[in-house]
Amino acid sequence: MKKNIYKRGVTIVEILLSILIIGMVVIVLFNMLVNVRNEDRNNQIQSRYVLNQAQFTERIQEDLIDYGIYQISACDIYQVDVESYNLNDMYRSDFKCLRFDFADDGVTDNVGFLMIYNYNQKYDVNNKGITGKNSSWMIRYVRGHYDYSGDAPTWITLNSLMNEIPDEVQLGQITVKYTVGLGAKASSSIPNIMRINVPIISEGGEHYDIDLSYSTAAHSDSFISCVSGENTGAAYASIKCECTGNDRACQQSKISRVGYGYEASSTKR
Repeated sequence: MKKNIYKRGVTIVEILLSILIIGMVVIVLFNMLVNVRNEDRNNQIQSRYVLNQAQFTERIQEDLIDYGIYQISACDIYQVDVESYNLNDMYRSDFKCLRFDFADDGVTDNVGFLMIYNYNQKYDVNNKGITGKNSSWMIRYVRGHYDYSGDAPTWITLNSLMNEIPDEVQLGQITVKYTVGLGAKASSSIPNIMRINVPIISEGGEHYDIDLSYSTAAHSDSFISCVSGENTGAAYASIKCECTGNDRACQQSKISRVGYGYEASSTKR
């Protein structure tokens, strides 16, 4: 009599083999899910970097065009409304600050500050407030003026744009490259041209720099000067001033200021 081969049971080897195959499929699917989530997170971070880059470039560039600029300088936290104790001590030396003194005499709010720093408290972008105890990288542009009616100058903010930087960053040297002629009485036809680069490098090495440009017509009375400052950590953030054009005008335009103050370090020319 023939044996019924179709009634044979499943062997242990076959069960183990099935479990192994299922396990391999689960591992592959899990890795795919992790990769998708990481890719989605990276895309969100990249989008926030690009948004920050666009927002801050547009806001500052508009002010440069509308009000002109006669001086750009390194600045310190005491010139604006940033409390030093709120800066993360681990990143205190990475504090970056750029001051814009606008040339338009008719505008009251004639000073702007671009700052990048690591803050001890986390900024809630949606609710526009400070929450929690975590630290995070912030980028902020503020424009306003000083009120000299009291015993000491008081900073008055007109408007402020502040966003959280979504990831760890590397901050390079802020560079100001500019070309100057000799001013209104010069025979030179060289216009005053300024290009500003604020390096912001993500943890992955991508550049999301703030790049700005400004120019005045040749023989303009608007004479650009650049204050390099001295880098002493959070108290003072230096910038690199690179001037080309007339040698004498370049020497007049480049200033190295020690200490800090509220007034611009040179007069408009």
